[in-house]
Amino acid sequence: MKSGTLLLALVCACLATGSAMADDKAPQMSDILSAQTGQNGRECVRVNDIRGYGYQDRVLTMDARGGYYVATTLFRCHDLESSTAAAFNGTFGEICGGGGSSVGRRLGRCPIGKVFKFDNRQQAFEALDEAKQTLSDAGVIQARNLVLTHY
Repeated sequence: MKSGTLLLALVCACLATGSAMADDKAPQMSDILSAQTGQNGRECVRVNDIRGYGYQDRVLTMDARGGYYVATTLFRCHDLESSTAAAFNGTFGEICGGGGSSVGRRLGRCPIGKVFKFDNRQQAFEALDEAKQTLSDAGVIQARNLVLTHY
């Protein structure tokens, strides 16, 4: 019985170590969007200009006056996926990439990593589709909080 428990603990430790290494080397959506757009992800959007938003898999899309914005969050924000409203928080009434801005609702704040600006919704979603395809081609599947890498 003890050897079975020890073996299970060893397998879990190896899996945890392997997945941590894979996460460090796996490409991220924000890095791919930076490479595609040539933007550094430090765009800003005034909170008062945001007319609507969507959220899925660590990607926040915002329809705003003057353009369409795509932001990546530092972790998955479960509260946003089922919420009909969000509270945007940033310096001087702006949501900016690079730290300091967040979005959230009841369960707490979700920090924003990078923000990218597009001329319209179509361009934004084409870039997102291309980035998702790049992740898929690289063997990375993003699902929930996990990043799975095919070997």
